[in-house]
Amino acid sequence: MLEALKNVAETIRKQKPLAKLYFMKLLPSGRRPNKRRELVTRINENLEKVLKGTNGQIESHYMFDYVHLTQEGYRKIYEPVLIAINAALNPDS
Repeated sequence: MLEALKNVAETIRKQKPLAKLYFMKLLPSGRRPNKRRELVTRINENLEKVLKGTNGQIESHYMFDYVHLTQEGYRKIYEPVLIAINAALNPDS
């Protein structure tokens, strides 16, 4: 999966070298540690190394079942994305 993201980034960079790329981390799933969560953790660790990011714990009020985001969870995740996109599109604002 990390290799696929690298390929996507390289393709975009070739076609649009000045484009700013934003990648979100994968969300952990499951209330307790499991193989999928271990895979997500490894992918996120690699994404962080390659694409720069931060790692944090998701609280239950952000993921009610530890798989799906709540409205508050979506807001918490996507508001910074919207701010970053707006800042990139309107650098003089």
